Amino acid sequence: MLKKTLLVSAFALGLSTIAFAGGLPEEPMAAPLATSDTGVYIGLIGGYVNTNWDNLKSTITANANNFGLKEINEGGFGGGAYIGYDFTKYLAAEFDYNYYFNKPKVSAFLNAAVADIFEVKSEQAFGLFGKIKAPVYDNFDLYAKIGVGYLYSQVHALNPLFKDKDYGTFNVAFGVGGDYYITPNVIAGASWTRYCGQPKPGDINVSNLLNGVPQEAVIGKYQPNADLFAIHLAYKFNI
Repeated sequence: MLKKTLLVSAFALGLSTIAFAGGLPEEPMAAPLATSDTGVYIGLIGGYVNTNWDNLKSTITANANNFGLKEINEGGFGGGAYIGYDFTKYLAAEFDYNYYFNKPKVSAFLNAAVADIFEVKSEQAFGLFGKIKAPVYDNFDLYAKIGVGYLYSQVHALNPLFKDKDYGTFNVAFGVGGDYYITPNVIAGASWTRYCGQPKPGDINVSNLLNGVPQEAVIGKYQPNADLFAIHLAYKFNI
C-alpha cells in the first residue's frame, strides 16, 4: 500500500512540475506561406516562336523573269523572363523580355537559281502589360493581358543588294494564358503572346533591287508580328 501511494505521489509531482514549467512542449510552427492576393512574382518562359517573316512572300510582286523572294526558318525556340505584381486576385501588371533564337533567312530565286539576300541575325521583344485574371478553381486562373510591346531585329545582309540594318517597332502586344498554383508560392502555366510589328511593307517589286533602288524604299520598316507559344514557371514572394 505504501509503495502504491509513493508511486502515485511521484507521478502527480511530475505533472505538476510540467504544468508550472509552461505545459507540454509544442511542435515548432511551420514557415508561413504566401496567402495574400497581392505580391511580386518573377518567372522564366520558353517555347515555340513564329516570327512570321514568311509573310513577306505574300507581299511580293514578281517581275517578268519570275524573280521573287522566299523565307525559311521563321519558327524556332524563344524564351526569356518576366516580373510582375499582383494588385488583387483579379488584376496585375507585368514586364516581359523574350529572345528569339531562330534566325530567319530571306532568299531570292530566279527560276532554279537561289541567292541568299539577308538573315535576321537576332530578334528580341519587350512588353509592358496590364493583366486581368479570372480564378476558375482555388489553384487555377485564366488571364488575358494587353499592353505595349517593342520588337527589335538585327538584319544581316548576305548580298550586296542589301545592307546590315536594325529595325525597331513599338506597337500593341497582347496574349492569353492560364496559371496553376502548385503551391501558394510556385506557379506553372502556359500562354500565347503576340507582339505586333510593322507587318505591311507595301507592294514590293523585287526587280527594284536589281535596278539599284535602296532597300529602305523596297521593304520600308517591315517588321512582322511575332507569336510565342510557351510554358512558364514563376515564384511569388510573401510581400
